[in-house]
Amino acid sequence: MRKRNRGNWRRLALAAVTAPAILVATVVTEARAGMVAPCIEPLIFQNADVNLVLLPYALNSPDLRLRQDSFALWENEGAGALASLIQFETLYSLRYPASLAVVQLFAEGGDCPLEDVKRKVADQLGPGKGAVFLWGGLVEHGGEIFIQSYVEFFRKDRADLLHLQMPAPVGAARYEGGIPQRGIGFPPKILTAEDVGAIRQSAETSRMLSSSPGGPPEIRLPEAPFEPFAFTVLEINPNGWMRIKAAASEEHFREPGSMAFEGWLSARPGGSLRGLLPELDFVDGAIGFLVGQIIEEERTKEHWAGDWVSRYYRARNAGSAALGHYVDAVRSDGGEVDIDVASSVSLAETMRAAMALNGPPVEPAGSEAPAKPTAATLIEAAIDDLRDANRLVPYQAATRNLLAIGLSALAAVEGDEELAKDAVAEWSTALSLAPNDRAIAGNVATYYLSAKEAGRPDLVGLTATEIDDWLTFLPR
Repeated sequence: MRKRNRGNWRRLALAAVTAPAILVATVVTEARAGMVAPCIEPLIFQNADVNLVLLPYALNSPDLRLRQDSFALWENEGAGALASLIQFETLYSLRYPASLAVVQLFAEGGDCPLEDVKRKVADQLGPGKGAVFLWGGLVEHGGEIFIQSYVEFFRKDRADLLHLQMPAPVGAARYEGGIPQRGIGFPPKILTAEDVGAIRQSAETSRMLSSSPGGPPEIRLPEAPFEPFAFTVLEINPNGWMRIKAAASEEHFREPGSMAFEGWLSARPGGSLRGLLPELDFVDGAIGFLVGQIIEEERTKEHWAGDWVSRYYRARNAGSAALGHYVDAVRSDGGEVDIDVASSVSLAETMRAAMALNGPPVEPAGSEAPAKPTAATLIEAAIDDLRDANRLVPYQAATRNLLAIGLSALAAVEGDEELAKDAVAEWSTALSLAPNDRAIAGNVATYYLSAKEAGRPDLVGLTATEIDDWLTFLPR
């Protein structure tokens, strides 16, 4: 039966997330959908701007007996339940003006190799579309489960570098910059037996559909890993409820009068999972990071979610807020910052800064973009994030490059000579860390040339002749 249905689901994944007009008859501000599929054939929504792919959390204790005991506890009380809750929670929480999907994978036979899944997902993605992968490892000891999550994200057929149009000593200059990595391991968390029980109970509740928010349960959704199924999100209730349409075949999904599951489910039956797993906020921010790049590149004038400028500002605001929540959550414990906290916070702050520096430089007349801060305020916020990121992880050339870009732009906006010299110092350090990085070297050349053209070679601490000497071997 599974093999017979998968062709249908592949066609459904091609077409389901396109525009809200085919999903609902009421007003919708976001197009969102979900899928449950096997690891051996990880179907995704190919028309979605970004797919979040949830792989099963694996037990990784070196002790066979402990691993078997852990497997029994987790498989019976929490494995599929946690993935289902993450799927519903994420779909409920995402607030981006783009088409988004969350795919939950289940392992037939207990095997779900990450690299194989990534390859198969990448093969299905359209050019420029994004994917985010979330997975983790588990160890059970003394009735507690130690859980550590990991994330990777990318856009298909797109370089990691962003092209940033920034203020310069003369007019504007085009710089290249990016984040230091597209994947991270999060600080480990501890789930008690009570946490696992609560997760299982919440998942049971969330699988029940009602005809109205808070109404009596009427339909039970299929429970992975028995059969694949897909659904679209029709409506979001601010009190934690989500109306979906789901089906066990393409025909049921498409035919208006067919036997399809439709109703309200509690997307946060036990409260937000983010208290237990703050990395879900990071994942939310990573999705926003990719969505912002897609919007900025496509610059679509006609889109169901509005003009591209207002869409970019909405994506940047939502993504920045999610990353800020993650940073606040992992720092709230206080005490000494370990390597997992430092690395993930540094990356989150660098991503937030990159979103602030990227995007439309000005707001066109008549745009309905949300209220936004001034260019100087955005640049200052990015600089603050990047300085903290550098303090936590001092040896990331990409982060220092972004900081130099921000400092050079603020120096141009405010006419501050000291900031200009600070920018040159940061670029020098970045080149020391990555001497063969052509993007960084090209940025230095661009800044030197702009200072010379402005008649202010002193801004970079050189004479006009010395700048000419530098430009002979710096790429542009």
